[in-house]
Amino acid sequence: FTPSAAAVPGTYAVTVSGTSATASGSTVLAVTIPVPSFSLSASVSNLSLLVGGSNVTSTITVGTPVGLAAKVALTVSGLPSGVTTAFSYPTTSVTNILTFTPSAAAVPGTYAVTVSGTSATASSSTVLMVTIPVPSFTLAASASSLSPLILTKSVVTTISVKSPVGLSKSVALTVTGLPNGVTAAFSAASTTTTSNLTL
Repeated sequence: FTPSAAAVPGTYAVTVSGTSATASGSTVLAVTIPVPSFSLSASVSNLSLLVGGSNVTSTITVGTPVGLAAKVALTVSGLPSGVTTAFSYPTTSVTNILTFTPSAAAVPGTYAVTVSGTSATASSSTVLMVTIPVPSFTLAASASSLSPLILTKSVVTTISVKSPVGLSKSVALTVTGLPNGVTAAFSAASTTTTSNLTL
């Protein structure tokens, strides 16, 4: 039996008959062509990406395949602006790793991203929720009042990065509004935690 892509699913009683010059006989074969189908699932269905941050992956699995004659080709739709994706393989019959790459232009928000799979005779899809938080943070000083400043004597206060959300890079620190004759220096010009400011 050689099924083509146009084979119609169903269960059929196929009769094989034999004849000779003086006799005949037959037997019946039950032939079943299942309706092709499969499911898609994701190892991580809720993902958080950071603007300009690291890649995030989820493994897409082809499950409960029935009657598939070809591998499943996967595609992605509904991506946020500034985010790209790539699969480990163009097609798969078992699993495929989907990698999300957020750029510095990724737009914050929550998105329903659809992964669709198609084979020659069937299709399926699964939805992943992708969240890109709005980057934010606050700064706090261990001593916010540095008066009085004694001539030639330095004063130090610790600047802390507080409540960081969605940060993929260090925070660059600067000082403005200094009095004449006063200089400022940070122990770390950029940080994700703390830096000592010396005046």
